[in-house]
Amino acid sequence: MILRRALAWAFALLSIAALAGIAPAATAAESRAAVPSGVYQIGFGASSFGEVLTEGAAEPGAPALLLPRGEGSQDWRITPNGRGYTIRNVKSGLYLGVESEPRQHRFAVASATPYTWDLAPSSQFDRVRIASYSPEGEFRLDVSPVLIFPPRVDVQHARQGIGQDWQLTRVG
Repeated sequence: MILRRALAWAFALLSIAALAGIAPAATAAESRAAVPSGVYQIGFGASSFGEVLTEGAAEPGAPALLLPRGEGSQDWRITPNGRGYTIRNVKSGLYLGVESEPRQHRFAVASATPYTWDLAPSSQFDRVRIASYSPEGEFRLDVSPVLIFPPRVDVQHARQGIGQDWQLTRVG
């Protein structure tokens, strides 16, 4: 009984600590990262396995995935468009977008129409945060919590820390 209470208190305290660490949503007015137009591989910054953003299939609505380098369509052309950036797959010509409008855990998908992303500097000098905005706030590109393989990419509320950072590696 005492062990059960101790575990319940520990869980409650950890939950409160986790909630207290959530940052308020940032605004689109924050400084943007100065990313030159070019072709990049977009690696998930929190990964120790080196997975990169990969187009799941060359058709609109196909999910964006995280796969090891060298597997699939992984080269993306990042282009400033005035209000932010477009991210377009070099092989298929499809854009990285979000299914419908940005909301918690909406999947990142291939889109035939350009989609605007905000690339903001991270606390790490070589990384960025890739975000989209809606009336509900800022949503950052992140790894989906859905437990399937290969991992999918979605958008989630902005959090503190480096867990939503992406590393851009110029190709060619």
